[in-house]
Amino acid sequence: MHTDSASDEIRDYPGGYEIDRKGAGRQFESDFFEFFSRCHGSVPLIIYGPVILVIFWLAATQTELGLGAIAGLTLAGLFVWTLAEYWLHRLVFHF
Repeated sequence: MHTDSASDEIRDYPGGYEIDRKGAGRQFESDFFEFFSRCHGSVPLIIYGPVILVIFWLAATQTELGLGAIAGLTLAGLFVWTLAEYWLHRLVFHF
C-alpha cells in the first residue's frame, strides 16, 4: 500500500511493514507530559529573542568590546555550541 495524499500518508518499506506518518509520533505514554512536549516554532523566538537582544545591548553598551568583537564572539559561540550539541547528541543517543 502506497499513498501520497496529505490526509493519509502510509508508506510501504522493505520487509513488509508499513509506517503511518500522519502527524508527529508520541514521545511519552502520559498525556500530561505529551501535552507539554510540543510548542509552536515561534515560541522559542518569543521567549529567547528579548533575552538575546538585552545581552547584545549590554555587551555593546557596558563593555569595551567593539561590534566586530561582539560579532566574532557570537559566531564563535554559535560554532562551539553547534559542535557541542552535535557531539553530546551523538554520544548520548547513538553510542
